[in-house]
Amino acid sequence: MSSNNADADRHLAETYYAGGQLEQALYYCHRSLKLNPSLPQTYKTLGNVLQAQGKIDSAARAYLKAIALAPEFAAAQASLGNLYGQMGKFSQAIDRYRIALELEPDSSTAILHPFGVSLKQQGQLEEAIAIFAKAIEKYPNPSTYYSLGDTLALQGRHQEALVCLQKAVDLDPKLVVAYRQMAAILGSRGKIEEQLACYQKILAIEPTDALRLQSVTVLPTIYQNLQDLQVWRQRVIAGLNNLRSPLAIEEPFKEGCSGMFYLAYQGLDDKPIQSQIARLYLPCLPETIPSPIPIPAKTKQKENKIRLGFISRYFYDHSVVRCFGELIQKMPRNRFHVTLFAPLSPKSDRVSEALKANADAWIKLPLNLQAAREIIATEELDILTYTDIGMERFTYFLAFTRLAKFQCVLTGHPVTTGIPTIDYFISSDLMEIEGAQEHYSETLVTLKGLPVCYPKPELPKHPKNRAALGLPENRNLYVCPMTLFKVHPEFDIALAGILRRDPQAEILLFQYFNSPIHEILKARFDRAMPDVADRIRFLPWASMTDFINILMLAEVVLDTFHFVGGNTTLITLATGTPMVTWPSPYLRGRISYGYYRRMGVMDCVAATQSEYVDIAVKIGTDPDYRAMLKNKIMQNYAILYNNPEAVEETARFFTTIAK
Repeated sequence: MSSNNADADRHLAETYYAGGQLEQALYYCHRSLKLNPSLPQTYKTLGNVLQAQGKIDSAARAYLKAIALAPEFAAAQASLGNLYGQMGKFSQAIDRYRIALELEPDSSTAILHPFGVSLKQQGQLEEAIAIFAKAIEKYPNPSTYYSLGDTLALQGRHQEALVCLQKAVDLDPKLVVAYRQMAAILGSRGKIEEQLACYQKILAIEPTDALRLQSVTVLPTIYQNLQDLQVWRQRVIAGLNNLRSPLAIEEPFKEGCSGMFYLAYQGLDDKPIQSQIARLYLPCLPETIPSPIPIPAKTKQKENKIRLGFISRYFYDHSVVRCFGELIQKMPRNRFHVTLFAPLSPKSDRVSEALKANADAWIKLPLNLQAAREIIATEELDILTYTDIGMERFTYFLAFTRLAKFQCVLTGHPVTTGIPTIDYFISSDLMEIEGAQEHYSETLVTLKGLPVCYPKPELPKHPKNRAALGLPENRNLYVCPMTLFKVHPEFDIALAGILRRDPQAEILLFQYFNSPIHEILKARFDRAMPDVADRIRFLPWASMTDFINILMLAEVVLDTFHFVGGNTTLITLATGTPMVTWPSPYLRGRISYGYYRRMGVMDCVAATQSEYVDIAVKIGTDPDYRAMLKNKIMQNYAILYNNPEAVEETARFFTTIAK
């Protein structure tokens, strides 16, 4: 084929590009530009070709040249946006898409869809949802329905998300990512059989190692009974043992893999399973990354401080930051330069603003692991501390790469990570048993005193009475305020014992957001204790004010077995209402016990599960004993709040390892 003019050559280049013949496309781009170096359309096509060849910097220069020649060229602006999105530079991508849409307000889904993806990656979820919806109005297609469903899921709007995801697979029955997200949502809603059916569909379409791993690590949110729990645990162990290693997984995060969040709620030793999963992922993730551009020596000498980073997806008004926000903000700045890394922080509120204001640097990370690694590595940290690992996927996989000399994790998710690049698990001597190092793959650090610096909760200024909250006046209220997946099958025996021993008892739990998992738990109670289950009630998810108000009105608060309250315990104790707890062997079952030890009030701590029932019933039925305990708690609880010992001990530890 030949051409005698620049436009014809450009058309030939576009034809070859569309057919995947990149070298021929590149030849005709250059020939066109040699004939006419001022054609913006040719530079845009050249950028497309170079981007397809992986020549990212050259592609960016071509797009910028097209825009310089024709600033109103919407397609070139959008193409540059696509390139920035591919590079993980989502903020710059968004800027280019906005320009493209201003130039062509009726742009097609070819611009709207990647624009929405970049907004989602930057945590601008509401605008992303609006853009995806607009794209679907113009051209309903499976990819955009999937993206809309995925973004709705990030907001917890699961029913709407499932509708969109179903439309995506109706349009494309082989769209694996949509089935995968459906499986995750169904699992979180307790629809375990439907979740497994989703995985069967996925594996029939695409039998990859990533999907096999996800399928064998499925766990219910609510177990039918103790035997059911053991069956599921053995299923996980057998499934992991049957996977061949190394796994053929290129990017675990992009392929939908995750840690095992619900494993911790089984109440058993999770170190072997956590470590086995980590070993499977290790070959799929970089242990280190190339050395970043160094921070100028003068800057580091001038600071002469330990460069300390904290990372969390929960840098807003969330239970994790209620526990660690004050600790982070009060790190002594004469010793530390503190940087906060916020991956896709979906909310901006007074808490996030306070964290920003008190940090030396606040860096928002894109939900792109490679881009996030490079950003963090550039800071040349001495210490990188995760507030939690295992609650969500992004920081779990980020933790596999060494991005600082020392890497630590706090007790935000109080279970070992199994990840070899996490050096220290920072816990408390108040909570760990002797020999607890055996529970951790990390080096266990047991700081003296409290592991958190927690602000004292504000009690309602105008508390409501029982009638105003729809609570009975003539019952002894035993309130269990924990998330429902903490309700272990062994706990059923204690609930039944309380109800049988106290005929006036009514046990109150809370529904979990907009999830129907309380219905599964109610069915379990009906089977386990049919004679008394009618006195267990599930209240709607409450505002924080009403939640605290209900705790104030309770005769007694019930801590769960094996995975107890942390944040919830500190809220409860601030009301003075006695909370009964039984400490199990692992940290996640001993946190409330640790708070009681720090107060020096041990009356509500049971030595056995049967004693737990004895203590609960005595508090619930004996007003004088209850009043004595409440007074005792209120005389001693001040030490739990705004206590600087966690800051001092953590800062001392960081200083020691950084020397």
